[in-house]
Amino acid sequence: VNAVYNGTSWSTSPEGTVIVVNDDLQLNDNLNVCSCTVNPNKSLKVNSGVNLIVQNELVVAPTASVIIENNASLVQVNDNAANSGKITVRRNTTPVTRYDFTYWSSPVAAADWALRDLSPNTLADKYLSYNAAGNGWVTEMNGTAAMETGKGYIVRAPQQYSLTAPVIFETKFVGAPNNGVKKIDAKTGVTLKSNLIGNPYPSAISADKFYEANKGVIKGTFYFWTHNIAVSSTPDANGIYNYNPASYISYNATGATGSGDTNNCTTCGNNPTNKFKGNIASGQGFFVEGKSTGNIVFNNAMRVTQTAGNGQFYRNSNPNATQSSENGEGEEMVTHKNRLSLNITT
Repeated sequence: VNAVYNGTSWSTSPEGTVIVVNDDLQLNDNLNVCSCTVNPNKSLKVNSGVNLIVQNELVVAPTASVIIENNASLVQVNDNAANSGKITVRRNTTPVTRYDFTYWSSPVAAADWALRDLSPNTLADKYLSYNAAGNGWVTEMNGTAAMETGKGYIVRAPQQYSLTAPVIFETKFVGAPNNGVKKIDAKTGVTLKSNLIGNPYPSAISADKFYEANKGVIKGTFYFWTHNIAVSSTPDANGIYNYNPASYISYNATGATGSGDTNNCTTCGNNPTNKFKGNIASGQGFFVEGKSTGNIVFNNAMRVTQTAGNGQFYRNSNPNATQSSENGEGEEMVTHKNRLSLNITT
C-alpha cells in the first residue's frame, strides 16, 4: 500500500513504504522509505540535519522539486536503483573573503552541472582541478567544464567579496542525484601521486568505509583544506601570494589532526577541538595519495545514515558540528579507535 501525502497528513504510515508526495511536504524528521515519487508541481524539502533514506528509486516529475537543504541528506541504498528527474542540493561555506578557496565535488550528474554554475561570479581563472600525473594545478578557464563525478575541484570566492570582511557563501547543485557505484582512476607513477577527488553523493560518506573499500589503490590518509590561515599579505619572489599548507588537516584510521592553525584562525572561534570526525560531507573535495594502479570506487554502502551526519563540510558554517551514530534501536553509540603512542628518545 502506498503512503500518499495530501498536504496535511499521510494516508498511512510512510515509514518503510512506497511514498507519493501529492502536495508540498517539508521533512523535519528522518524518514526511511522503500521508494519516493514526487508528483507534478509539488515539492519535497528535506530540512537541515534530516535524512531521507530511500531504499530504491527516487522519481521526480519534470515540474516537481526536491530540495536537500544545507547539512541534510538524501541517502539511497540500492546501488542499481534508477532515479528519474532532478534535485537541488544546497551547500554553505564558512564566512569567506575574496581570496578563499573551497574544495568541492558535485553530488549531481556531470551532464547537469558545471563549475561556473556553482559560483558564477568567481574570477574566470580561479576554477581549478588537479593533474595528478603532472603533479600540478589545472586552470578550468571560465568554469565551463562539467564537474566530473567523483572528481575534486577548487573554486575561489566570488570576485565582488570583500578582502577583509568574510561572509557565508551559499551555493546549490541542480541535477540528477548521483547514486550507486562510481569510479575514478587512481593516478600512480614512479612516485606516488596525489589525487584530488570528492564525495559524489547528496549525503555524507564514511571515511573509514571508503578507505576499507579502496585500500588496495590508495594510502590511508586523507587531506582536507580548511584555509584557517589567511593568504600571505605580500608576494614571494615570483610575485605569487601563497597559501599556508598548515591549513590542511589530515585524517586516517587513527583519527585526525587539528583544523589548520587554530591559534591564528579567524573563522573557527579558535576552537582546537574542531577536528574531522570521520564523515566526508556531500559536496566535499579532498586529497588522497595513490598506491597502485586501479579505480577508486564509491558505493552506497559508504553512505552515512545517522542523524546530522552530513554537517561537517570544510569550510562549513558550523565549525562545532558533532557526529553520532545509532545502533538500530534509537540509542546513541560511541565508536572507539585503538591507538598506540610511541616516544623515541636518545
